[in-house]
Amino acid sequence: MQIRLDVFARPRLLSASAAVAAALYMAAPSPALSDPMYTYDISPSIDLPCSPGNCVYGNPSTHTADVISGTFTESVAGPTYTLDSVDLTVTGPYKPGAYNMVAIDYPSTSTEITACTGGTSCTTYADILRIYFQDPLSGSSDPVIDVAWDGAHDAVPTDSAHTSPSRSPLRSQSSVPVLPGQLGCAGVRRPRKLMANKFSNPARSA
Repeated sequence: MQIRLDVFARPRLLSASAAVAAALYMAAPSPALSDPMYTYDISPSIDLPCSPGNCVYGNPSTHTADVISGTFTESVAGPTYTLDSVDLTVTGPYKPGAYNMVAIDYPSTSTEITACTGGTSCTTYADILRIYFQDPLSGSSDPVIDVAWDGAHDAVPTDSAHTSPSRSPLRSQSSVPVLPGQLGCAGVRRPRKLMANKFSNPARSA
């Protein structure tokens, strides 16, 4: 006769490394939440100056200058600021057009966005529209302090143009969150079923 004892081991507690990993996972922000995006409406429109002796981006004879309006969307997680989309309209005698292309060759920064109309204008330095802001872009309104096309000349707006930000949908994340039990050897081990030694009946073996 054989006697079999089934003994169930008690679940092991989290190891020190597993506990730390789990705590870090719970405390870490979601990747999507750490990448805020805002859509900025430039309001009112940016009016460029055109007065005697100060009409860089306009027609001195008619005293008219370009006017810039529109919106743009930027990720402002920092330290990297990414211009996701731009939809600006320039009207006037200097360089009118739809500036709805991101100037990839001339990246935007925390206080500057760059845009172009497409085609060769996205690679020609003098055709890149640059708009400068007083402070790093964030969820707060930010005054426009300067506008330039060629780097050699710039123009200070004559009005109080500024950004009016609104929170945009978060950038989609394709990654799947890692659970604490998937972090290396971390996690709670399942209860193990232990088998006791088999005892033989002396009478049977005789």
